[in-house]
Amino acid sequence: MVSLISFGVRLRERPERVALLEPLLRQPGGATIGQLMAALGERRDIVSDDLEAMRDEMGLPVRRDPESGTYHLETEAAGGESRPEDCDLALLCRAIALEEYLNVTFTTGAGETRRLHALPGKVRRVRGVRQIKLHERSGAWRMVELAAIREVAEAFGINK
Repeated sequence: MVSLISFGVRLRERPERVALLEPLLRQPGGATIGQLMAALGERRDIVSDDLEAMRDEMGLPVRRDPESGTYHLETEAAGGESRPEDCDLALLCRAIALEEYLNVTFTTGAGETRRLHALPGKVRRVRGVRQIKLHERSGAWRMVELAAIREVAEAFGINK
């Protein structure tokens, strides 16, 4: 039986593991489960859980290539939309997991660039489009398409 304390520690470690996994998944050809296990120093079941969480809870496009047996991050969404490569998704995922405020720059539907100091919520798929809810300190919130996010930056000193 897993105690609540060890479960909480494992959840806090996940953002760090995601930050280690993301570059491996972005490399040409992806990475095998063995390479991911070696990089993290974790068992297969923990790495598999992290890959599932990246895909299902964090909304990252983690895919497995059955021919080569490798895992990779899809660079193009299913609808043909390209993902912003300059967006630090690991930082975004860490902020969601640890409930930290970030400075998020995104493009609106009208083509304007906006920047919010906000707490990101869970990534959800709405009508086939992955969206994230950004909560401002004022209580206001805004739904933003994940593909519209251009930059994610830490908000140093103002997260407390």
